[in-house]
Amino acid sequence: MWTILKYGGSSLTLNGFNNIIKRIEQIDEGEKVIIVLSAIKGVTDLLLGLVNGEEENLEKILEIHYNFMKELKLEVSFDIKMMLEEIEQVAKDDKRKAITYGELLSTNILSYYLGKNNIKNQNIYAGKFIRADMENTENEIFLNCKYEGKLDIFNNLINQNIIITQGFMGNTPSGKACLLGRGGSDTSASLIASMLNAKVLEIWTDVDGMYTADPNKIKHASVIENIGYIQAQELAAMGAKVLHPYCIIPCQNKNIPIKIRNTHNPCAKINTTITNKKNYTSNLYAITDQNNVTVFNIKSPNMWNNYGFVYHIFEIFSNLGVDINIITTSQFIISATTDDRNINKLLLVKYNLEKTYEVEMKSKCSIISVVGDNVKTQHYFPEAIGISKKYKNIIMIHYSSNDLSLSFVLPSINSYKLLNELHSNLIGSIEPTNDENNINKKWWYSQINNIKEITKTKGSVYLYDLKFIENKISLLQNNLPRVNKIFYAMKANNHQLIIKKIAELGIGFECVSIEEVIYLREQLNINNQIIFTPNFCTLEEYVKCFNLLNVKVIVDNIEIIQNNPGIFENKEIGLRVDLNNGDGHHNNVITEGKKAKFGVPIHQLLNLKEYINKYNIKITGLHSHRGSGIQDYTSWVNTAYKLKEIAENFKTIEWLDLGGGFGIDDEDPINFINLNNELEKLNIKQDIFIEPGRFLVSEGGILVSKVNQIKKKENFTYIGINTGMNSLLRPSLYGAYHKIHNISKINEARNNIYNIVGPICETGDIIGSNRLLPITEIDDIILIENTGAYGHVMSSNYNMRMPAEEIII
Repeated sequence: MWTILKYGGSSLTLNGFNNIIKRIEQIDEGEKVIIVLSAIKGVTDLLLGLVNGEEENLEKILEIHYNFMKELKLEVSFDIKMMLEEIEQVAKDDKRKAITYGELLSTNILSYYLGKNNIKNQNIYAGKFIRADMENTENEIFLNCKYEGKLDIFNNLINQNIIITQGFMGNTPSGKACLLGRGGSDTSASLIASMLNAKVLEIWTDVDGMYTADPNKIKHASVIENIGYIQAQELAAMGAKVLHPYCIIPCQNKNIPIKIRNTHNPCAKINTTITNKKNYTSNLYAITDQNNVTVFNIKSPNMWNNYGFVYHIFEIFSNLGVDINIITTSQFIISATTDDRNINKLLLVKYNLEKTYEVEMKSKCSIISVVGDNVKTQHYFPEAIGISKKYKNIIMIHYSSNDLSLSFVLPSINSYKLLNELHSNLIGSIEPTNDENNINKKWWYSQINNIKEITKTKGSVYLYDLKFIENKISLLQNNLPRVNKIFYAMKANNHQLIIKKIAELGIGFECVSIEEVIYLREQLNINNQIIFTPNFCTLEEYVKCFNLLNVKVIVDNIEIIQNNPGIFENKEIGLRVDLNNGDGHHNNVITEGKKAKFGVPIHQLLNLKEYINKYNIKITGLHSHRGSGIQDYTSWVNTAYKLKEIAENFKTIEWLDLGGGFGIDDEDPINFINLNNELEKLNIKQDIFIEPGRFLVSEGGILVSKVNQIKKKENFTYIGINTGMNSLLRPSLYGAYHKIHNISKINEARNNIYNIVGPICETGDIIGSNRLLPITEIDDIILIENTGAYGHVMSSNYNMRMPAEEIII
């Protein structure tokens, strides 16, 4: 029985060679081993440069190998010395053969080292048994073709238990050296395993396995312990660089397990095993990323009912040897991605395409993919789409025909954030990167014992910290001196003690209903300035507000003025303008654009002049609000610039309201200093207003609830808490993400994936999906962060369940 061991370039170190010896010593008596080696790390790149004229690489190649031999305490053998001396000439005579010297040298050195350690072995040239079915082509270094193995050479080695050979290379039918392509050493090892019906193929590298995301980018990515061949191939194709996608097929055909092991951590508790069995506990495997991607958008109205144009387009790519990753189509546009980095080839593709089509080529893009089983039927499919909607520069969205992946193509500058957010939301919280390590800095951390006492008598409760809210107000006041007035959007939270605290700090209020106005004036006796910004309200609401002092009335459509000019005659009003530039973290919070019900389109503004003059209506201000959850400070700069331009058409404008929508993101906070500096540069004559709501109060509130039940259903474990969408609607309404903690076990490791749900009779009653928490038990206390805004104010007694009450802590 054969065991195939493949070692990549990162494994070829002194420690790596010693671990190879340890692995050989573990082989059962009577078993045979074939060790397949790559070149030492970095050598193949140096050889590629050398054959392309980078002569300085020769000295680096020699230095790497001589130093390695010295580290291994080996004298340079005659064979190795001859190979090193030959490289320069071979590089001039036969480029492909020269590139194989990386593997030829590494296998000779290992064979020599094993021999010095009294381990008998035989080093066999891979070209004797890895054969291509075609000859090399003139223009391509790597040969893209089928390979076959010759079994007889191994059958003749009956008395040899340890064989060493090269990966990445083989011979053409005429006996010339050929290269299998990048990742070819994995494919070599897989072909050999298939050829010999091996017991197992072990791929030894510098990681413990395939991960739920690139562990170099997502610190808390975890190893996938078991995965099927097809799923592993999809992961490899979509960016998981541990394996080459082609290497899986030969082993799959013979049902040979593939195990990924770490040369530098051979005793790892968890490694990845690839078989036909799928024992992984989730239908979602990983979030992968591919970088250095170029996107081609190919357009032509002649595509309509024009047979053969698809063939014509991709024939151009094929003739120039440019591989395609993802394709999307419409009636008049075809979009495609490639990871080919040869800019000259890509420009030639563009040039040839432009003879017939309109072509846009975008470089520096990335592909972020959600990889799982039966993707379109899983709960994470719409959740991933929802998360992607906040990224306005997404170029393509692609659903794979094999139902294994959903991919997003976007500029690389935003790719890490999307990768991070998808992994956090869909696979497991990665909050430890910034959150668990700093959790003791949260305002509520010092209150945990107090919170536990409160929940002894209350199953669920909202808790608010007034000091935190005060600090958020101070942050805006200190960093935005150019803003003349801050108005709190009180629809976010109308708890009377919060309202009174905000009023004490001199903040105005933005009200969207007459009830909110009456609540301030009559119930709380607060006389701070109000801006009244209703939509589709009754005429009586306007009339009542016009009769109140210190209230600015804002109108968001011209029809109400045209149809009822008498109500607005001799009055001062503001206009809510739709700048057609909506933004936000979800479609339901985007408040500009033709699909949004708010605001007067710019082209309608001039139609108002007749009524303004006739009825002596004074337009004193312009208002715009794009949406919620915006992080880019330039959003408000652009709004200010556009409102300033519009104000030039009205001589009576005294103020510009830039709206709110300030997002909350600890890892990407809004740069308010830059915002203020840019506003100063605009030299706006009018006063500037802003109207934050969620930004001021969200983080100052938490929702805590006891665990009622825990149940397992297939691959999911559900934590059922005492309240749900009747108290916190945001996750169900627009996929809002809230950090969740088990404060009964706040210092315990988060190693278990849970879905946190409420008791409401709705499938959508989900507070959080795929969250990492400690082992959770009934009566544990779950804390949900950032619920100080749009929490209790949106609650209901649906199912006749009372929502959580509110307490100032």
